[in-house]
Amino acid sequence: MNVDAHDWSELLGSLMSIRRQETDVDVLLTTPHLPADESALSGAEVRLGRLLDPQHRQLLASANGWPSMTSDVTLLGAGDLGDGELWDTASAVLDEFYAAGAPDEMPPREALIPVAVGVESATVVVVWTNGPVTDDGHTVLWLFDGRGEAFDNTWKWVVALVAREEQRNEALHRLDTGLAQPI
Repeated sequence: MNVDAHDWSELLGSLMSIRRQETDVDVLLTTPHLPADESALSGAEVRLGRLLDPQHRQLLASANGWPSMTSDVTLLGAGDLGDGELWDTASAVLDEFYAAGAPDEMPPREALIPVAVGVESATVVVVWTNGPVTDDGHTVLWLFDGRGEAFDNTWKWVVALVAREEQRNEALHRLDTGLAQPI
């Protein structure tokens, strides 16, 4: 499948809609930044010294970063890649993950490009730049608490974010309406 076949606007719109339904008063609701233009995308590639993953590039061409994309993850924009505070935070979290003894099956640190970071948690999302490719996108790894979760590509990661936020909202709704009892 060609990466252009994905409707990033629709998927990101779904995530925005779900985020608006959140009932947690402590949640900061934000919107994605305007799309990155070719100059911003090319600048990121120059700073990184490599081409962006095709699906990650397409995501940035739809949303050039998104603070608090979910309750715990901020999407880095093209201008953040390879430079700046968010990049430094994401790189530090990734370095700490490896320093703490990353699992043996992890790719080499230099093969990973941070694309999102938990600014208040030890969470980082990375594209495995020379890893397996599915539907024109490299594997994405979500690293947290000394472990990780793998997704086939950037599209599948964002789809999983949407599902996770839907489940979170449903659980909060059940608690708010008394349909579920906390354990």
